[in-house]
Amino acid sequence: MSLHDTEIPSLDLRATLNGVVRRWKIVGLSIVVTIGIVFAQDSGLRTEPNGEVVVERTYEAVVEVDELAMVKVDPSAIVPIPSFDNQLAVLKSDETIDEIQTKIGAEGSLDVSRSEPKFTITESVDDVNNQVSFLSTGTPSYSYRCVAADEESCNLLLDAYVAKTSELRKASVLGGLEGGLQLMTSLITAGQERLSDGSLDNAQQDAQRVELAALITKRDALKIAAEKVSGAMILVGQDSFVQGRTTASVTASTYGFGLGVGLIIGLLIALQLAALDKRLRYSWQIHRVNALIPIIGSPRARADAAQSIAVAAAIDHAHQQGLSSMFIYAPDSTLVDFARGVFARVPQTSGTILESIEVASVEQLSGRQSGGVIVLVKAGQMTRQELSESIGLLTAGGHQLVGVALIA
Repeated sequence: MSLHDTEIPSLDLRATLNGVVRRWKIVGLSIVVTIGIVFAQDSGLRTEPNGEVVVERTYEAVVEVDELAMVKVDPSAIVPIPSFDNQLAVLKSDETIDEIQTKIGAEGSLDVSRSEPKFTITESVDDVNNQVSFLSTGTPSYSYRCVAADEESCNLLLDAYVAKTSELRKASVLGGLEGGLQLMTSLITAGQERLSDGSLDNAQQDAQRVELAALITKRDALKIAAEKVSGAMILVGQDSFVQGRTTASVTASTYGFGLGVGLIIGLLIALQLAALDKRLRYSWQIHRVNALIPIIGSPRARADAAQSIAVAAAIDHAHQQGLSSMFIYAPDSTLVDFARGVFARVPQTSGTILESIEVASVEQLSGRQSGGVIVLVKAGQMTRQELSESIGLLTAGGHQLVGVALIA
């Protein structure tokens, strides 16, 4: 049987197993992914209470100064002292929470947040001064959240927390009204003095009296509003539930099942890829193409000086046996420099580097000059079929195959 008259087997068990070993990462990744899927699916099926109760409440804050608009006092001019943002900071402080827990005798985690009212543009637009008016819509709300050992503790803590909020709101609104009352009182006193000192004519006195009447009405409205301020808040929603934690119900046998399935899937993928991979990496794979093919140098792929010397020695031996010329088939660009280094070691031999069989001439491939052929195989790139075809084409004209060298 000639060297190019070969049969490529459909399945090479040794090459396939070797391919599986080289693809061990695929097997490992398959196992990890499968176990992860098993854990994710199974652990999500059980939720166990951890002994903590969560109580959430939402309150709507009563705005108790809006009626002042009826006497032409802008409610937004009543600035609470301290501001609502600062009140929230006080409520969230550790000192306030510790004070409430100590007073009630219960422990838990407390939190509060406040939503701001929305504003819309009114239809009254001042085109002359490029001004627009905004109207507050909706009322601010407070959301409370307590986490404690039982619902009773949360209810006690939240009741005290809401009471503290109402206390702060009442004090701040009263502070804002007090400032307005002081301003109104000062304006009224100044107006009365102007009326009594005789410096105003009749028309000015009439105007001053009208203004004084309006100021007195506004002052009285501020006093009435101050008496009614309570800082009250209305409960609009409440919810309570047991806080749970997701626990894994995965047993050792489940992990074992996942490992086994992952191993099987990974092996099947690796086997499939290995079976489809016909690229040459070892000398025994070359012999599977044809057992008569001589292997030059190391049976494993190398590109060092030792491999170069071995190929050069094979060329020199072939020259001594009467082969006057030598072809080195280097189908990969990285093999060309290796071939040049080989020929540099045997300058007494006429040599040619052939990068592609398609560009070779009939005279080059014919056996008129009694030449030899060496095929350089780049490990992991040339397939068995390509090697078989290359040998058949290179030796068709009578050249002798000196051997095949595996190059890393």
